[in-house]
Order: sequence, then structure tokens, then C-alpha cells
Amino acid sequence: GLVVIAGNLDHLDRELLSEHLLRIPARAAPPAPPPIVPFVRRVELEERDGDVAHLRLAYAMPGLDLNRSRDRAVADVYSDLLGGPAGSRLFEEIREQRGLCYAIEGWVWGYQEASFLSVECNLRASNIAETYERIDAIVAELSEDGPTEEESLRARSYATGACALSFESTAARVDHAVELIMEYGDHDIDPMLYLRALESVTREDIAELAARVLPGPCVGCVGAVSATAFQ
Repeated sequence: GLVVIAGNLDHLDRELLSEHLLRIPARAAPPAPPPIVPFVRRVELEERDGDVAHLRLAYAMPGLDLNRSRDRAVADVYSDLLGGPAGSRLFEEIREQRGLCYAIEGWVWGYQEASFLSVECNLRASNIAETYERIDAIVAELSEDGPTEEESLRARSYATGACALSFESTAARVDHAVELIMEYGDHDIDPMLYLRALESVTREDIAELAARVLPGPCVGCVGAVSATAFQ
């Protein structure tokens, strides 16, 4: 287990706290999890009547190591550039210009052995085929050509600003510490370290990460849909 405390610690008796925590009996370490199975493209559909559909895509991203703070920072900026707030590539084209959906988001995540790009979209069932085609094309274009300098700067500024604002919350700071230690084994929990990592992300960093995205996503879709939409 892990105990993380953030906030006003002036009156905390650290020796007494340690004494109480050490009374908790130790347990044997759990067995190692099974290895991640190789990524294979699949299409899973659940047909339902109605106008609304839910589309989910997952792309493999080999070579990305989210245990490294630098890789996590680049992944966060890339996620905001591709599928983050208004002005991101997916939001701007799929929702604003083409009006194909009412919600869309893309982000990078993963395990120790494998990393992925996920895109989720809520839309009218009649727009599924065109939306899938455009999402796949936008991801491929960014993978092949990389981002522009202007959108790289905008995404980096957004990621850094959003992170700095979140760290004004004590709860966000403690969550950050728990995530770093439990998920990545990273004990450098000072928020300023991650802010500096975000600020140092360059257009070339984003282009290199984007190039890791492999074509041929796994697809999950619920709604009035046929498998022909994803061929």
C-alpha cells in the first residue's frame, strides 16, 4: 500500500504516523500480471436501434515508455493537440467543420509493456462510416507529417496551463503523487518537475511520437451500424 499526504503538514507528528502505519501487517507481494497479448486489429459491434451511436478506436503505439516523465509529457501534449479541447484536430474537423458528432476525444494511455492511442466519439448512427474514415485519416496525417509549429505551441501552452491550474488543488497534488508512484514507480512527485517537462516539449518531440501510431485500429461500436463501415 501507499500513503500520500498533501496540504498543511506543520502539525503532523510524522514519527507517530509512521509508528501507526507500520502496525499494519505486511503481506506477500502479489504475483506478476500476465503479459499483454500482441495487438491485433479487431472490430466488435453491438447493434442497437436508435439515432445515437458510440464509437471507440484504439491504435497501437510501440516504443513509447510511459514510465519516463519525458514520454508522459510528450504524450499529454500530443493528446491535447489531436483530441483535446476546442481547436484540436479531431474536435475542429469532425465536430466543428463537418458537424459529424457532438463529442469527440483522443488520448494516449497504456501499461508497462504497451501503449495505445484511444479515440472516442458519440454521434448519429448515420454518420459512423464518414466519421471513422475522417478520424483514421487525421491520425494518419499527423503520423506522417507531424504537427505545425503553431499548433504545437498552442497544445503545449494549453497542457502546461491546465496542469498548473490543476496543481492549485491539494487533491490534484496528492492524486499526481499517487499516480506517479503507483503506476510508474516515479518518486519525483514535485509538480514543478512535470510542469517543466511539459514546457520543454517541442514540435519534433510530438512528430516523433505521432509517427509511432500504427495504422489499423481496433474498433468498438454500439448502435445501428454494419461492419462494412469499417472496411
